[in-house]
Amino acid sequence: MTGSSAVLVFALLAFTLALAFGASLYWAGGRGQSRWLAIAAPLVIAGLYAWRGEPKAFDPPAPPPQQQAHNVAEMSATVQKLVEYLQDHPEDLDGWLLLARSYTMLGRYGDAAAAYEHAQERVMQDSDLLTRWIQLRLIVNDRKFDARTHELVARAAELAPDDTGVLLLRAIAAHDRGDQASADALIAKLHERYPPGDPDRQSLDETLEDWMQQGKPAKP
Repeated sequence: MTGSSAVLVFALLAFTLALAFGASLYWAGGRGQSRWLAIAAPLVIAGLYAWRGEPKAFDPPAPPPQQQAHNVAEMSATVQKLVEYLQDHPEDLDGWLLLARSYTMLGRYGDAAAAYEHAQERVMQDSDLLTRWIQLRLIVNDRKFDARTHELVARAAELAPDDTGVLLLRAIAAHDRGDQASADALIAKLHERYPPGDPDRQSLDETLEDWMQQGKPAKP
């Protein structure tokens, strides 16, 4: 993981950049998506970009409030059509993944987590998707781990044990279950990747301190 993406992971787990999940929408081609979904996906993506002004590399001016409201209304209508489509085609995993990313951008984190649940057959095989799902569950549950979230972290560890984001989640999960020795060992692995004074190291330590102080992190 690059330094910039590591910063996003650390900040997201601190819940200051939750909306950064929506910088790009997951789209897996060549899997026989329906004609409707093939049409709807770019519409949803375009609506998200118009509302959020992404991708940020283009640095567009923020649209006026009335235009923002119009963009949100159009995007919400398209997302609702996707919901209706999935009611008739619950087997379409690509559709559920698109819905999860769309809900995340809309700030509907509980609905996004539920959409990932519907697509778990694929999510459980992809560490990046799994990490997003875990992060959403923590947002929805006020940073509290439950048995399901611990199970998902364990699966992420099987898929990508050395991924920076997964290591961070593993460290926090170990702390949550009272296994501080494992948490410290995982933190040591993370520290090996960033020398003292590195901005990523600072972000990491701030995130860990926030999560681990007094046994339960305070709300931002």
